[in-house]
Formats: sequence, structure tokens, C-alpha cells
Amino acid sequence: MSAKRVTEVRSRSVALSGKADGSDALEPLARFTSNPAGAVVAGEVRSLAQRSKAAAARTEQLIRQSVEEVASGERVTARASGELGQIVAAVTQASGVMGEATRGAREQGEAVARIGAAMDRLEAAAGGSASGAEASAAAAEELSGQAAELAALVATFRLPEETRVRSADAAA
Repeated sequence: MSAKRVTEVRSRSVALSGKADGSDALEPLARFTSNPAGAVVAGEVRSLAQRSKAAAARTEQLIRQSVEEVASGERVTARASGELGQIVAAVTQASGVMGEATRGAREQGEAVARIGAAMDRLEAAAGGSASGAEASAAAAEELSGQAAELAALVATFRLPEETRVRSADAAA
């Protein structure tokens, strides 16, 4: 049963109890009675009925106030529920962004590692090229020295003039 319906039922109940206070029925009886005790009883009943009516009105007022507070609480709850929904949506979105950032950082780390490995390979190749160039220079120097020795040895041999000319023509 809704709070509003409870209020309606209580209000009717309070209103009926206020009308049925009994003073209307006992007053004529006390008037017809010559007994002074009847008048005293009627006065007490009237006083009790008035207090009962005031209590019923106060009860009705408290019930209405309670219903208003419940309705206000329902509105606050609805607003809080909406705001919590927004918070959940924002947290979900932030979580997605953090996940993307984590993936991006991981991909960047992998790219940096690949660049580092490529740099290591280049450095090794450059080192190999340098040592190869040094070895080639040393070999060229040695060959140059050997060529000079060979030229000196060949110069010690003398061929007749005619053979030298034919050798020079054949070389050209």
C-alpha cells in the first residue's frame, strides 16, 4: 500500500473517530436525567471527546507530515539514484581511458625495445665494418709492401729490348 493511500485511510479513520466521540449520544441522556451524576458523566464524556478530537487532529497532521517526508525521501532517493548512475558511467569511461593508456604505454615500450635492438645491430655492424676496414687497410698496406718487393725483384731481371717492346704492346 502506498504512503498516500495509508494517509487517506488514516485520515478517514481519524475523522470518523472524531465524529463518534459519544458526546452527541450522552448529552440528551444527561439532560433527561434528573440525577446530577449524569450531568457530571456527560461533562466528562464531553471533555474526553474534545481531547480525543484534538488527538485525532494531531494524529492526522502527523500522518500527513510523515507522508510528505516519505515523498520527499523518495524524490531524494530518485535523484541520488540518477547521480549514482552518472558516477558509474563516468567511472566506466575513465576505466576505458585508463585501459587505452595502458595499452598505448605497452605498445610504446615494445617499440622502444625494438628500436634499442635495431641500434644494437647497427652498432655491431658498424663495429664489424670498422674492424673489417682496419683489416683491409692492413692487408692493402702489406700487399703494397709485397708489390714493391716484387717490383724490385723483377727489376733485377733484364730482358732483351725486343721482348720488352712486345710485352708492352701486348699489355696495351
